[in-house]
Amino acid sequence: MSREQDREALISLIRSTYHDDEGAVDRFLDRPHTLLGQRAPKQVIDSDPEGVRKVRELVERANTGIAI
Repeated sequence: MSREQDREALISLIRSTYHDDEGAVDRFLDRPHTLLGQRAPKQVIDSDPEGVRKVRELVERANTGIAI
């Protein structure tokens, strides 16, 4: 999968997590997060070569009930 395809798959996962509530998706993507070094998920996705993986792991943790 290309980086862009990975990014699109992650955005789809986030939309699913937030039940297609675009406002909630935007807030998640734009709000700094402690587990991402106080960086917003969108910033991590766009600037870090491992950003998609890092944010995916964060979302997957939340989906399994692990506190984030």
